Amino acid sequence: MKKLLLALSLLLCIGTTRAATIALNDTPCGSGITAICSNPAPGITSLSYSSSFRRLVVVIDGMTYDSGLYQATPQGGSVYAADGSSRVVETVFATWTTYVRSGRSTAAVQHWELKAGSVQ
Repeated sequence: MKKLLLALSLLLCIGTTRAATIALNDTPCGSGITAICSNPAPGITSLSYSSSFRRLVVVIDGMTYDSGLYQATPQGGSVYAADGSSRVVETVFATWTTYVRSGRSTAAVQHWELKAGSVQ
């Protein structure tokens, strides 16, 4: 009986343990409607945010986590993996627009930079 209680309490402790928080580094993320940040922190291969689909995708230690369409904001959101695990991502992006003129036309290009954040 004592072994069974010990085993159950151990399982309960393991089940309630949360993953460590990973701090995100200041990272340039390219330009366009999607911010794609490569290697924003150790163990995170990429982090991307699509402003048109409000979608956040993070690759952590080879596992892809996805918020789904219209489920995230530039400040972050919850992301889910195929194995059922989830993470909470908090981000701070700096964005600015460059206007490029060619003849009579003008094109606006949005630029992204990840300034701070975390993955839990």
